[in-house]
Amino acid sequence: MTRTLTLSIDTFSLTLGDRQLSRFAQGGYERVIGETGTTEYSLFGSPISDGTLYEAKHVWTVQVYLGIEQWRVLWAIFARSERHRRNQQDYQITVSDQIQPYIEDAIAPTRQAAGPITTISGGGIAYPAVYAVRMFEPKAEETGSLQYRYLARFVLKELDRVVA
Repeated sequence: MTRTLTLSIDTFSLTLGDRQLSRFAQGGYERVIGETGTTEYSLFGSPISDGTLYEAKHVWTVQVYLGIEQWRVLWAIFARSERHRRNQQDYQITVSDQIQPYIEDAIAPTRQAAGPITTISGGGIAYPAVYAVRMFEPKAEETGSLQYRYLARFVLKELDRVVA
């Protein structure tokens, strides 16, 4: 399986991590689950937990080496999404995450699968998934390399509302 992250909106599409046009920096890909709620304790020591009725959202932190054209496409994806958001249009960026499988305690996927679905022993499934996200302004610094001219950094936050 290829270990890539593909971002797309409208006519723009960019695959990150393909090694020919881009590669992730050391520790340059991280997908974590955002806020899931809190747990406090009563006067008698009983746990009191809160949280949403919806599945916690994912947050990606990405650092990737890019060529000039790939940097321009990444920026165009961000700019198009922000323009749509300002005009109160559908601004979500579609992300196909082929790096870290989505794992859930279910027999059928609750998200769009971007590849084969694997059954987990004891119950559950794992699969590469497609997400709707918002990108926050990408930053870049020049590397001096001819192949990978920029080291780009950006954050993606999931927009999907999936019932837990």
